[in-house]
Amino acid sequence: STKRSPERNRAVGGVANSFHLTGQARDSVPPAGMSMNEYYRRLKAANPDKDVINEGDHIHMEPKG
Repeated sequence: STKRSPERNRAVGGVANSFHLTGQARDSVPPAGMSMNEYYRRLKAANPDKDVINEGDHIHMEPKG
């Protein structure tokens, strides 16, 4: 998931000021064979300028704020 319309953001339970509304946030899942924890560790190490959050079923990344 990247940029969302306000309607889609509401439908998925996104917050009103979500970075998804401006296309600055990304949600992704690990490639086949990689655990969520390993994917999280790799993304966090590769993106020190971002908040990287393990949401359990996906990884959410957005600008640090």
